[in-house]
Parts: sequence; C-alpha cells; structure tokens
Amino acid sequence: MKAITIIIVSFLTTTLYGQAPEIAWEKELGGTFDESGRKVLSTSDGGYIAIATTSSVDSDVTENAGLTDFWVIKTD
Repeated sequence: MKAITIIIVSFLTTTLYGQAPEIAWEKELGGTFDESGRKVLSTSDGGYIAIATTSSVDSDVTENAGLTDFWVIKTD
C-alpha cells in the first residue's frame, strides 16, 4: 500500500514542460500607455478581426477620441 501511495504522489507532483508553439507571424500595434486585446475572430476570407482598447496617444495611436478608444483591426 505504501509503494502505491508513493507512485501516485510522484505522478501527481511531476511538472510537465511543453515546447512553446512556433510563431508564424507577429505584429505589435499600439502605444506606450495601456492597450488591451479583447477578442480575435477568424473571418470567412481566411483572415482575422481583432477587437482591442487603447488609452495611448503615441506610436501607432495618432490621436485618442476619449479616455479609452476601441480598435477594430482586420488582417488578411
């Protein structure tokens, strides 16, 4: 009984490490203040649409219409 308990505990405490997925494409958008991704959906033409918020006013964000703005980004 003691041997079975040791075997079960050793399986429960073993940490498994997987490989990180290969990144095929990456693009960063936004500024230096506060960006937050909300949702990414695939589209019927094989692309993606991303919904995000931003509070930045620099870098890719040329102006801000309020405290926090929403971005809708379509990629192909």
